[in-house]
Amino acid sequence: MNLPLLRASKLVKRFGHNTVLDHVDFLVHPGRIVGLLGENGAGKSTLIKCLAGVHRLDGGTIELDGRPVSVTSPSVARSEYGIDCVFQGMNLVPSLSVAANIFLARERAFYRHGLISRRRMNEKAAEVVAHVLGDNSHILDRITSTADELSLQDQRLIALCRAVSGNARLIILDEITALFSHEQVDLLFRIIRRLKKMKTGFVFISHRMQEVFALCDEFTVMKEGKVVGTRPRDQIDVGTSITMMTGRKAGLDFPQMPKISPDAPAILDIRDLSCGTEFRNFSLSVRRGEIVALAGLRGQGQEAILKAVFGLLKPVSGRIKLDGIALETASTRTAIRRGISYVSDDKEAELMLDMPIRDNLTLPRLAEHSRAGFMNFSQEAGTISDIISSLAVKAKSVYQPVNQLSGGNRQKIALGRWNLRRTRVLLLNEPTQGIDIGVKLDFYNLIHDLSRKGVAILLILTEMPEILNLPHRVLVIGGGAIRCELSGKDLTEDNVLRASLM
Repeated sequence: MNLPLLRASKLVKRFGHNTVLDHVDFLVHPGRIVGLLGENGAGKSTLIKCLAGVHRLDGGTIELDGRPVSVTSPSVARSEYGIDCVFQGMNLVPSLSVAANIFLARERAFYRHGLISRRRMNEKAAEVVAHVLGDNSHILDRITSTADELSLQDQRLIALCRAVSGNARLIILDEITALFSHEQVDLLFRIIRRLKKMKTGFVFISHRMQEVFALCDEFTVMKEGKVVGTRPRDQIDVGTSITMMTGRKAGLDFPQMPKISPDAPAILDIRDLSCGTEFRNFSLSVRRGEIVALAGLRGQGQEAILKAVFGLLKPVSGRIKLDGIALETASTRTAIRRGISYVSDDKEAELMLDMPIRDNLTLPRLAEHSRAGFMNFSQEAGTISDIISSLAVKAKSVYQPVNQLSGGNRQKIALGRWNLRRTRVLLLNEPTQGIDIGVKLDFYNLIHDLSRKGVAILLILTEMPEILNLPHRVLVIGGGAIRCELSGKDLTEDNVLRASLM
């Protein structure tokens, strides 16, 4: 094979006394897509941030085309070495337009008499978007919109447009598909394969194993800050990669399905609920201890249904009952008081990322630990300890900021904010999105444990293995309505896909 596009040798990165990268070797060849695999906390994010100039290395060397380079910042990585990274979170400047973000730090090309020609920049940005995403992309109509006016999915596509327009030679994609629809994933893969033919190298990170194995040419697996191994596509499969990541044989082994009594009463009962164009005449009952999944293509009203039950959206008609008693709609206060808990798919909005674990866990439940305006700090500390222990949260201390935790531990904090002992109905929006397989198994066990304790669980799922193995029943949603209900022997991949795409 030709000279590597990028060769990283013996990379070391420490945070205090914690060694996050321990003499890591990593290769990317021109026109090759490398899947970077590993559990949360394995060192993947730290590695790509070192390659992209976000973190400074404590040891090791990086070479491009066989020549040593010093990647001191993201702007240096992008402008001098052609390394660009599309991160899972915010990649753009929120207050700048789409066009300004695409040409950030390259505005000089549009100077006329000392001023930037916004018209020329907008026209050129439209050309870039059309070239990368296609002439029919809806982003073409949003060139002058600010980045914070767009969805997170569109922001990631714009960041990709920026990388392509800057002639990036190495593009790193970090969980870019986490919120993508099937159509957006297909579009992204077509773009990557087109650029691959032009000798662009890629590093692709995703917890969606089907995507990784459909796209990548080779795989580098990390565990505990070290590279376990690198193998070409024809020498590795999902089972082998999981064993390498976890150190144990671990397919997606789902726990045994909890049994439900045939006489179990309905805890949550929804009848003829409608909410504008989001969903219409929606009816559903969830029994005590039952796990019901809303499946189908993204954006078909599933999220709006959960929000309506939790009081974040006000239905225009219909009713919701909890334990046979009508629930006041559009009142989160009432929902919480009645024992309904909701965990969204947006951890950046749901959690106070800059604040410590302690505050994230206790601020929503201060009333439980106070009397006459005074806090019972001993009781509060006991509650925090119980939550962290029961959810197996991995953290240095309760004072560690949440933004320093892995995706799986953030998800556990988001769930731990609620008093699960008082929860009657648990609403979950893709609870395992963006977390590694080991932590996914923890969540499967937790969900089934709550089911055995009688909690009624209504959740949104999009990954097929979870749809087929985690819930008792699946409702395939399309256009805001139930297309079909599947359970038992009828719950097959073929039936789910047929109902989703019909």
